[in-house]
Amino acid sequence: MRRQLGATLFASFVIVAVAAPVSATPTAKKPVAPPPGWVVDRVRFEPLDSAPLGVDGLGDYRGAIEVARNGGSVAVVNQLGFEEYLLGLSEMPPRWPAEALKAQAIAARSYALFEMLTPQTSTWRAVNADICATDACQVYTGLKRERQESANAWAAAVSATAGQVLLYKGKPVMAEYSSSNGGQSITGGQPYLRAVNDPDDALSPLHHWQVSIPLDTIASAIPGPGQLVDAERPTPNTIFLTWQLPDSSTVQQPVSITDFRDHLNGLPAPSGLPDYVPSMRFSMVSDTAARVAQLDGAGWGHGVGMSQYGAMGKALRGMKADAILATYFGGLRPVAVPPTQLPQSIRVALDTSRSSATATSAGRFRVLDGTGRVLAVMGSGKWQVLPAPGKAGVRVVPPGAQGGPPAIESVAVNPGRPRPGAAVQLRFHLSTPAAVRVAMQRPESPAVELDAGVKDAGDHVVTLPASPVVGDVTVTISAEAGVGRDAAVPIGFRVDNKGTGLVAAVEGDAGGARSGTGLMGALIIAAIAGGLLQLRRRLH
Repeated sequence: MRRQLGATLFASFVIVAVAAPVSATPTAKKPVAPPPGWVVDRVRFEPLDSAPLGVDGLGDYRGAIEVARNGGSVAVVNQLGFEEYLLGLSEMPPRWPAEALKAQAIAARSYALFEMLTPQTSTWRAVNADICATDACQVYTGLKRERQESANAWAAAVSATAGQVLLYKGKPVMAEYSSSNGGQSITGGQPYLRAVNDPDDALSPLHHWQVSIPLDTIASAIPGPGQLVDAERPTPNTIFLTWQLPDSSTVQQPVSITDFRDHLNGLPAPSGLPDYVPSMRFSMVSDTAARVAQLDGAGWGHGVGMSQYGAMGKALRGMKADAILATYFGGLRPVAVPPTQLPQSIRVALDTSRSSATATSAGRFRVLDGTGRVLAVMGSGKWQVLPAPGKAGVRVVPPGAQGGPPAIESVAVNPGRPRPGAAVQLRFHLSTPAAVRVAMQRPESPAVELDAGVKDAGDHVVTLPASPVVGDVTVTISAEAGVGRDAAVPIGFRVDNKGTGLVAAVEGDAGGARSGTGLMGALIIAAIAGGLLQLRRRLH
């Protein structure tokens, strides 16, 4: 009977306290909600645990992911530790000899440093990156490489050569390399990039290659004014295409060897070759009757610096990594550079032109804008980034409720009337991940500030320090989910020697986020508790 009377009194009190006044004013139309998310200059995703960040269509990566506007598209940049970057390079098969792998690691480290320290204009520098992730720089695939079978051998080569760099006059060299040089490397415009005879390159399946290209295929890659009837290479740097016009006259069109190769390699490669034209080291003869161009070539890639197949051949002959490198780079041998003189991180352009990018992780990450402001103290799931309306900025679209203000709900303390010296548990529910702080004022004691850390959405418990004396205690719990997204809820209770139990804050609505009614709620609870105590006395 006493329980029924107490419950009835509590329920009726709450209804009076939180009921909204009735208004005859017609309901106004709700404003149109803005598109979800935030518009910022750029967005940065930083992992909070060991789970990597992924980007749709690209892969998984160590370190942070940044997405920024680039014209009408977005660019994706991966910032990670410098040595971690080397682990993600896919430049040499990990099953090759250890000394060849070490030579590759030192060359790759030297080349990356050269790229970082050399002023230049490039598509990746335009998006605030140090280097690109393609064979225009060095092929970087992140964790895809690290997860390959036998990848531990590559990791061992990177570790064994940590800090080793090729230097020329105290600066990192442009340590270029390619798959195969066809038996002789090509000079590269630097004193240490000389032409070197390389019989070890004969291990390459593309040490010597031949291909027949139909003239119609060349015409499809490089359109001209009529029918292509001849193609020849009279000079090292130029291809001459002969076109027959509708009036049966002919005209010659000069095409640079670089453009010729690039256009042909934009087509699907013939069987047995990685590209239509694997290198620029080839002779060319046309069979006008058969309407084909015969290419006889050597090597794969630009042929400057180290041949990777040549390095493998030298390792199989017993040469060490430093001697292999000295062969290709004018006698230079690696030097150990102290870690303090090496960069701590590198920024890699994964893609400079995408319509959108989606960052995701199996773990947790925080989200910041380009100025370092925290948009989300802890995010999860899939976050989409799109070009913002207009000519600048990106729109960041979080999943679900992660972009809204935090709600602090179901706030309660247990025990509700603790004895002096007893610890108290503060219980609450968060609607979205947030950084939580608790401010506590105890009788005859200094104020206490507790940093509860970043909490995920869900139920949580924070243990409050004990109050040594009898008196009233006020506690304010605050949650910050990101810039401009915060909430605070106060709750009060009394420390005495007269019983225990749970005291909960009455829930209401403040600032669009559900939260306790705070001090007023505490006073209501105190009044109810006092009324129930008087009722208990009467019933006794």
